[in-house]
Amino acid sequence: MISPAGRGVDLMHAMRRVRAELGQEHRYAHTLRVARFAERLAFAHGEDPAKARLAGLFHDLARLYSAQQLLDACTARAMTIDEFERANPIVLHARLGAELAREFYGVQDEAILSAIRKHTVAAPAMSRLDAIIYLADGLEPGRSFTQRAAYAELALRDLGAALRAVLESTIVYLRGRGLEIAPQTRAAAEAFGLPAASVSGRHLESVRLLRASAPPDAAPPLKGFTLPDLLTTVRDAAEDKKGEDFTILDLEGRTIVADTFVIVTGRSKVQTRSIADAITESVRDGGFAVARTEGYNDGGWILIDLGPVVVHVFTPDQRQFYNLERLWGRPAEARAQSS
Repeated sequence: MISPAGRGVDLMHAMRRVRAELGQEHRYAHTLRVARFAERLAFAHGEDPAKARLAGLFHDLARLYSAQQLLDACTARAMTIDEFERANPIVLHARLGAELAREFYGVQDEAILSAIRKHTVAAPAMSRLDAIIYLADGLEPGRSFTQRAAYAELALRDLGAALRAVLESTIVYLRGRGLEIAPQTRAAAEAFGLPAASVSGRHLESVRLLRASAPPDAAPPLKGFTLPDLLTTVRDAAEDKKGEDFTILDLEGRTIVADTFVIVTGRSKVQTRSIADAITESVRDGGFAVARTEGYNDGGWILIDLGPVVVHVFTPDQRQFYNLERLWGRPAEARAQSS
């Protein structure tokens, strides 16, 4: 089971598994972009960013199923299928995806599951997290329609106005191509003040329902820092404890975990703990934030979460086994080894 609060080892395992099970780099890249934009929206609107990140990661688990696979899988789970869904099975991937997240990834948080279920056709009743995932799916940077950037900026300022704009745009698009509008989308449009029978280019107004104060478990953004200074602090601390094969991977836009990975090797578990201690101490002394540390007791793989930077301290066998450089490295990246 993966915890909504997790940003570390468990999340890395889940991401690796999602990537393998999707089996399509294009779909996985979309999933990462949705998760990252969902996290930004969550920070902007006082929602729990960890829940948004997980909902984004799992939202398309069933997206590549064939129409018959979707129908068969939903029927096997005794899920109701309405006339629209039977005629357009692709929309079932959202509801089925929530069941797969529960069954195969241990997601029990109903808020996350609800957001996954509603991300495709919306619903008349939507929580902030539901709206965030719906908007992140439609407005992530890989989408190329004309209004995407403007709607994305609107979503960061006013979630309700963006939801209205995207619902309106969706209905106009479907109507223009003579396509049927899902009953859930019609109901959502009417619930948020956009009667599907008379959608026009009216002035956008915010939906007060989606304005709320931050929940008590929502993580605050980490304090600001200069990335080069932080990386220098980490490198100096690791080298001071004789860490080997120091590597920096630029992950911006490719993973929901961080923008940068730092990887370093310790020859034994005693040394990996010593390196981890030195890094966390130096980082805190430098005025930076340490969100959490995982794997310290075992020592084979110690993960230090510094927000946009995640440090991985490995023993040689664990580094070879997980091979993060192969998974996340770019061919053009240069490896900086300690002397």
